[in-house]
Amino acid sequence: MAPSYTSTAAAQAKQHTLKKPKGSTNDITANPNLTPGVIGKSPLMLFASDVWLFFTLVIPKIYNVFLPLRSFGSIFQDITPTGLLFQVFLTVYSLVLLIPLGLLGILVGGITPFAVASALLFPFQWIQGDTIVHVPVNRSTLRGQALASVQKRAKTKTGRDRSSSTNTANEYPNTFNNHAWFFINGISTSRSGIVTDLRFLEKIFQRPITGIFNRTAGPILDVFECVIQRDFSYYTRDIRNGYVELRAALEADNTKKVVLLCHSQGGIIASLIVDLLLSTISRSLLDKLEVYTFADASNHFNNPLNAVGQPTIRYVEHFANGKDPISQFGVLLFTTEDQKKGLSYRKSVKGTCSILHFDDNQFKIATNNRLDDLLVSTALTSESGKDGTTLSTIEPRSQVNILSAAGQVFSGRLFARWQNSGHLLINHYLGPDNNIMDTPEVRQYSRLYQYLNGRSPSE
Repeated sequence: MAPSYTSTAAAQAKQHTLKKPKGSTNDITANPNLTPGVIGKSPLMLFASDVWLFFTLVIPKIYNVFLPLRSFGSIFQDITPTGLLFQVFLTVYSLVLLIPLGLLGILVGGITPFAVASALLFPFQWIQGDTIVHVPVNRSTLRGQALASVQKRAKTKTGRDRSSSTNTANEYPNTFNNHAWFFINGISTSRSGIVTDLRFLEKIFQRPITGIFNRTAGPILDVFECVIQRDFSYYTRDIRNGYVELRAALEADNTKKVVLLCHSQGGIIASLIVDLLLSTISRSLLDKLEVYTFADASNHFNNPLNAVGQPTIRYVEHFANGKDPISQFGVLLFTTEDQKKGLSYRKSVKGTCSILHFDDNQFKIATNNRLDDLLVSTALTSESGKDGTTLSTIEPRSQVNILSAAGQVFSGRLFARWQNSGHLLINHYLGPDNNIMDTPEVRQYSRLYQYLNGRSPSE
């Protein structure tokens, strides 16, 4: 069983205080070692900072999004041929038509070019269908009772009114063993792409998963949408519908656990949905929620402490590759050099280290409580892993300044493979030959690992 996110032993451990970097943390800078402020910052300043970060941090190493490729066909674990052609078309369409219209609107100060561009883009949004997606039963990778549950759902065609934020039927239809699982895809994902992701996730977790479809407008416009969502908290349709769907599942009487998985831009969408849930439903219902992100591109993850000093959402885990530029732009922006230096290097991994690319990798398991205007003291503890290696864990102190509950926190436990590159969900995070779940640290400490193959962690 994975340990609690707060440890009584941490209070007795040696204190490890994060050192304040030179210069004021109130200033928006392009330094990736500084946490970008969100609360109380001008959205325009955040936007300017993100544009600068994108061109200085992401673009120079954008090739690391796709590397390593073990074979030409390995990229098609994540991208379908149809989806790839669709992305190429949308890229050309954006460069030739949509972006020039947008620039014209900026130059002339008129709304007409923007309206025309939106109208021209609408058909390609419309053909991608609804933002709520399920794997067709005939393509399901589920087995046994999990498969029977989705077959029953397909026959009865149960559903609910998505125009309402409340669940009038008091029952969520897509559940298995009282669990409702969701997945939000990342950038440049077509409908065939999210079905591919859902089929893979359902196969490894053996549970039906509802997709919250982040529809694509092509890689260029998707990046622009990321920055708008991230810096202006703009609630796009996937955020609005995802909120309604997750709230219905949390309010349903037939759910005991609601699990949200997300990848890349899906982390931005998830962070905004969580903001809405934190402000609109009871803490008792949020006890059901668990969130797990891969290559999270968001600039915040709010999770205020409750009355007894525990996070409102008890289980939040982030998985990242250290050389993934999108992770560097997102969740890894909230790690500091002091945290990295305080953690031990794994010098060897028995068995399959050459296949899993774990040679001399540093794995970090931490709860990040780095604030914009406040540096939180933490305790550094050491434990022995099952294979005899020494693992270091940064845990929050039991007494955290009350400002840490005010919203300026990137919350959650981080598992990072610092020497690994690659951004694709299957190829670089969960694929059979490069699975972050196979690392000893994740096996020992991650709650998500305990859900693999239809299992459930003990409460």
